Amino acid sequence: IAAEAASGRGSIHTFSVVHRAIDPAFQSLVPYIVVLVDLDEGPRLTSHLINATPDSVQVGMRVKLRTGRLIGDKMLPLFEPEAA
Repeated sequence: IAAEAASGRGSIHTFSVVHRAIDPAFQSLVPYIVVLVDLDEGPRLTSHLINATPDSVQVGMRVKLRTGRLIGDKMLPLFEPEAA
């Protein structure tokens, strides 16, 4: 399978607001938004949505990839609203 570059842009397929951290590293982030993003190139990616409130998130919302950020010892790809 060949690697292919992606734009880092897509839309939210579905999301969930987490009110209880499953790992102590995420406790300071509660509540946080977990999203399933349909990348413009086709694949789906599970990630966190930042720079958004739970009330502002909608299925179909356009998002863009942010540089990964260290949370505890976990490096994660993050998304934010495209307008941010």
